[in-house]
Amino acid sequence: MILSLGRLYTPWMLLSIPLSLIGIFNLPDEFIYYKRKNFFSNQSLRLITLFLIFCSFITSAIYLDMTVIPSFILISFLSAYYYKKNFYTYNKFFKLLAYLGSFVIFIKYFVLGFDTDSLFLFSKNILFLSFVPYIYSFYYQDSKKLNSLIDYFVLIGLIMMFVLTLSVSNLVFTIFIVISLLSPNNIGINSLVFSKNNFKLKIVSRYLAFLGIILLPFKYIIKIFSESMIELEYIGFVPKLLRPIWTGQYEGTPRLDILIDYFDFENFRQFIFGKHIESFEYFDLLKDTSNLLSNPHNSIVILHNTCGIFGLMVFIILIISSLKVLFKYSISQGIFLLAILLRSSSDSILVATGVSAFIIYTSLFDKQINNIKRINV
Repeated sequence: MILSLGRLYTPWMLLSIPLSLIGIFNLPDEFIYYKRKNFFSNQSLRLITLFLIFCSFITSAIYLDMTVIPSFILISFLSAYYYKKNFYTYNKFFKLLAYLGSFVIFIKYFVLGFDTDSLFLFSKNILFLSFVPYIYSFYYQDSKKLNSLIDYFVLIGLIMMFVLTLSVSNLVFTIFIVISLLSPNNIGINSLVFSKNNFKLKIVSRYLAFLGIILLPFKYIIKIFSESMIELEYIGFVPKLLRPIWTGQYEGTPRLDILIDYFDFENFRQFIFGKHIESFEYFDLLKDTSNLLSNPHNSIVILHNTCGIFGLMVFIILIISSLKVLFKYSISQGIFLLAILLRSSSDSILVATGVSAFIIYTSLFDKQINNIKRINV
């Protein structure tokens, strides 16, 4: 993806089908062993997720839906387990990937003069996709030992590139990444409530400082895109969702329109088993025409369309597990996981597809699996 080898992406996706068949017959004990009575324990949530994945396979088969989504979810689920179990080994690989990716982006953008649309495979909107596992390493308890000064420079550089894409979804995702990095990493919200006031004040001051920092460039952007600049057609650089602020003309938001139209079910069967439609229609207000898209750019729609309510419930399970992390274990990691889910609502990546989809499924596992011994990095 970093080298923009688009032809390899589809075969890579299709590999999830045979790999999922192998995975079904080699499930780790942690997936099927259940002891605790707590319904919201990770053991329980994993069993429910596994059951929902199998139901998704059945639903897709009944409607002859030639999709890789159930297979990809299962592979992402399994990958999360092995990634968490061998974190310090896999982290070395994703570090090298981040170094390579950031170097390629730097050369393309600053040396060769590529625009942000040409930096990455398919779209600038998924520029961050290969770097999610690398960013995730900053939320481990020993992240200060794990990441060097170089890693923080790379992280800052990546955050700057996410902002330069001028994508609303990327900007929101970036803001949540920064907020999560400013948040406590070793305690959840439940513990924060009972912490000392000095500590709470320190956290709030960080948030307020960051709020002040982002308000300054926002005011500058508003000043740039004044009426005189619109006449020079600079408005084309503004995300479509924000253009009405200056133009006063609503251009429509295809992703939101598709989402609203999709969940207008004709019958109860569609609600339970999904619609299984191949093309999603939306109306272009400016051109007064209807358009068809094969990608609804929404993980929730993708999951329900192909897997029915079972796919939708997988998303709900991930929300529950991410909230557990936020309230019980780590505020910073919890915010990051919820940011992934929020970002996936504007694209079909990070949950149902995409090279980093396995990261969100790590929320279903404990901090350490089988008392893993730490490896020096």
